[in-house]
This record gives sequence, structure tokens and C-alpha cells, in this order.
Amino acid sequence: LSDATMTTLASLEDPVTIEAYFTSELPPPYSSHARYVRDLLEEYYNHADGNVIYQFIDPVAAETEEDKEKKKNVQQDIFGRTVREATAVEEKLTELGIPSVQLRVNEDDKLEVKRIYMGLAVHYGDETEVIPVVQDTGSLEYDLTTLMRKLTRVKTPKLAFVTGYGGPEPEKDLGQLWNLLGQLYQATTVDFSAG
Repeated sequence: LSDATMTTLASLEDPVTIEAYFTSELPPPYSSHARYVRDLLEEYYNHADGNVIYQFIDPVAAETEEDKEKKKNVQQDIFGRTVREATAVEEKLTELGIPSVQLRVNEDDKLEVKRIYMGLAVHYGDETEVIPVVQDTGSLEYDLTTLMRKLTRVKTPKLAFVTGYGGPEPEKDLGQLWNLLGQLYQATTVDFSAG
């Protein structure tokens, strides 16, 4: 773990709960993503003095008998697509902001489309932040630590950009940098020409 992550974990005063929603038996390379996430969460747990709790949840295994019945009731919409009522687990994941991802899988010499989940929900008190789909494990530690810092911070620091007089507009001109700053700071602009 990085020094920034270790500092964040050492500063936790109350438990942070992380729920990893991963479909079991994912095909490569996604199976290695699941392994990496599990190993990373174990590292967080080991270095947080009991202030990081995590669960690895397979949405299919978490289904109730009622959910399994709902999955059997498949119908066709007016466009000929197959549709069914969402299960309780699928509704919960939708509320959290963790979408299913359609993945083409070759099983028994047949190409099938499966709905899989690969998302994380980070809970602290009444607050929740989400990584909807873990696509790249290279930046996952940074993303996860950033969300933890954002959730556990007592007060979000403010960052103001001076605008006006024909200068750049940060929201438009800084694009991705503006979005990244918005994750850690309360970013705003102050227009000195308007006044």
C-alpha cells in the first residue's frame, strides 16, 4: 500500500465498510480483477486496526427464492427483447449506482451474453460512495483511498479559482482536472470582473 493509503488508514477513527459486488467465476481477465480487489481489501483490513470492514458479495448467490422465481418470469417487450422484473439484489445495486455489465462469454462452444457485476460501495456513517465498475486495477488503490478520505473528512477544503477579464473558465477549460479536484475539494470560481 502507498504512504497516502497508510496515512489514511491510520487516521480512521470509525469503521469504514466496503462491499465488493463481484459475480463469481468471472472469465479472464476479469477473474484477476476480482482476485486483485480481494487482495487489496485484505491489505486495507490488515493495516486499519479494525476500522476497515469488507464483504465480498456474489449478487447471484445473495438471491432469495423469490428472486429466483422473478428471474424465471421472462417476457418480451414491444421490441422483441427479453425482459424480466428486477430481483431485490439488482434493485439494491441499481440504487447504489452499481450497474450490471453485459459480457460475452464462450461456454461449451457457445457464445453467451452474461450480466455480471464488478463494483464497490464504500460506506461511512450515513454516507456512501461507489466505484460502479472496476475496469482498471492500476488506479484502484488511489480511487478507493480517495473515496475513503472524502467520506471520513470532517470538513471538505475549499478551492477557488479566480476568473474573469477574458481568462480561462475552469469548469470548461480544465475538464478532467476540474473533475478530479472536485473529488477532494469543494471547487468553485470567483469572478472579479463582475463587480
